[in-house]
Amino acid sequence: MRFKIQLVTFFCVLLLSPLLLKGTVFAEDFIVTGTVIDGKNNPVVNATVTAVDATTQKIIATTTSDKNGYYSFSVPKGTYDITTSPPAGSGLQTGTDSPITIASNTTLHNDLNTVGNAPSHSLQKNSPIEKELGWVLLVIFLVVIIVAVGVALPRKKK
Repeated sequence: MRFKIQLVTFFCVLLLSPLLLKGTVFAEDFIVTGTVIDGKNNPVVNATVTAVDATTQKIIATTTSDKNGYYSFSVPKGTYDITTSPPAGSGLQTGTDSPITIASNTTLHNDLNTVGNAPSHSLQKNSPIEKELGWVLLVIFLVVIIVAVGVALPRKKK
């Protein structure tokens, strides 16, 4: 019985350690998603979206929008210049959002207007509590499974 308690305690500590060490050991990447549209709300296919570190000017991530104008990439926590470049010959203007601080999963909406009109971007960040809630639910689920396995193990008769 004592061994089971030690085993369950070990697994609980092991599962909770990422929460206790958050930000100290593990580098955390965040997902940046968005949709590129033109001035008439049509998706822009094959637009290039690039994240450049605002301090070092190093390109951190680049991707291309799909047939629905959707794109996604991951970057570490930091401040970035996000540039959206339309495909050649589209008559749309390149847009840059800067600086954008990424500290959680983030959704951007990129409007590329025709040349001569200013591009506009809007930013929507997911609440940090949503991410923490996911971790808490995962830990609870795993603890329940471990306890259930511990209870189901055959017991020694005295």
